[in-house]
Amino acid sequence: MAVFSRSLTNNNIKALPRDVFNDLDSLIELDLRGNAFECDCRAKWLMTWLKNTNATVSDVVCAGPEDMKDKRLNDMTSLHNECVSTDFVLHQSLAVASRELYT
Repeated sequence: MAVFSRSLTNNNIKALPRDVFNDLDSLIELDLRGNAFECDCRAKWLMTWLKNTNATVSDVVCAGPEDMKDKRLNDMTSLHNECVSTDFVLHQSLAVASRELYT
């Protein structure tokens, strides 16, 4: 999808879904100012995305938790160490019939 600039200012956003920017490869500018981002484990993916994107992104200022308040997510290299991954791997079991050949 060809979206070059997106403004999400002052929308009282606390968190964004992990795949929200997946189809926006052509994104050049993103404005997230004026939102109340919770810089907890849910924001870990966003912190990584901010480091890797080529888009110019406005400051993402944390509204919480208290120890992160007023810090810029753009400048952080890690969040709380107690973050546990919520990524799951799908495994599929296949039933295989075994046969023996007697001669």
